[in-house]
Amino acid sequence: MKLSVLQDNRHSDKEKDDRLEQIDIDIHHTEEIMKHDLEYRGLLIP
Repeated sequence: MKLSVLQDNRHSDKEKDDRLEQIDIDIHHTEEIMKHDLEYRGLLIP
């Protein structure tokens, strides 16, 4: 996803930076959701 954003020449550097930041936020949220799911299932080893 990030590579696609970086290679896109239709947007300004600011727009690319904003999109990359949003991707990082989305990845972090997904990681947290997956972590909580594993904890709920009792599969996460602390």
